[in-house]
Amino acid sequence: MSFTWPLPVPYNCAYGEMSVLLGMLFLGASWSLAKEWDLLPLGIYAFFAGGAACLLGVRIIDQHLTLTPLMSGVGFILSGACGLFAGLVLWYRKIKSLRVLGAAVLLIAAAIWLLTAYEAYWSHLAAKAK
Repeated sequence: MSFTWPLPVPYNCAYGEMSVLLGMLFLGASWSLAKEWDLLPLGIYAFFAGGAACLLGVRIIDQHLTLTPLMSGVGFILSGACGLFAGLVLWYRKIKSLRVLGAAVLLIAAAIWLLTAYEAYWSHLAAKAK
């Protein structure tokens, strides 16, 4: 992403760079689960990626950078919160209510991103058709 800059300037660092950070996190998580390794080091990585996502979410809302800045910003903030607290949830994984809360926040964030993606498909295809 840093070498090609395929998206316009404010969106490249928000969507492009975060896709790389979170993609690496998902790759590491899947590899760790397959190898039955400890996930706590990924929780540390997720803390910093999550902090960046929260910062981007606040900035997207503040600068009105998308057609739906509140929804996009909240999506980033909730995804970031999951990263910020992933290590805590992994450390106290025996507390069921903490795991359920983490899963609920992840599901809400996923629903926001699903809705965002579908709206983007709809509006981008409509814009290209004109």
